Amino acid sequence: MKKFAILLLLVSSTVFSQSNNFTIENEKLIWQKIKKGNDKQIIAKLSKLLKSENFTNSLKYKDSLFSGNTNQKPLKFIKPPYWASWPFDCFIKIEMKKNRYRITIEDIVFRGPTLNLNTIEDKLNYPLSRNALSKGKIKTSKKVRNIIIELDSFFNEFFTIEKTKEDW
Repeated sequence: MKKFAILLLLVSSTVFSQSNNFTIENEKLIWQKIKKGNDKQIIAKLSKLLKSENFTNSLKYKDSLFSGNTNQKPLKFIKPPYWASWPFDCFIKIEMKKNRYRITIEDIVFRGPTLNLNTIEDKLNYPLSRNALSKGKIKTSKKVRNIIIELDSFFNEFFTIEKTKEDW
């Protein structure tokens, strides 16, 4: 029975790790996705999307590359750990190649409150990599998994340029 439980745990953690677009590189958690599309249309649609959203309107475009730090974005989590209850920001890089583009999101940081003790101020920041990784792997706690799933869902939806309409 113990062998079955261990096998089930290994299979479920493998399935979880492969079911989203997060990967671990150099002990950092990054989100990456490659999408296809026509070059000129991609640039025009991405530019319109990024400029119209407060979250990404600070990104710059140069030489087939959108990049920059985002503005803070609050997400609604159900019972998040303390560090994930604050708005987050991140660094986004969108690289263009012929008929495809790659979105890379890294340095995701939840920006906590500023503490003021006597005349010393200290901003509490909670990097996702530091709080969701342990020994080079994604922590297996339910709260961390839920945050990873929620962020993956948010990024997938946010970067879907053309939303399909179902016609009844």
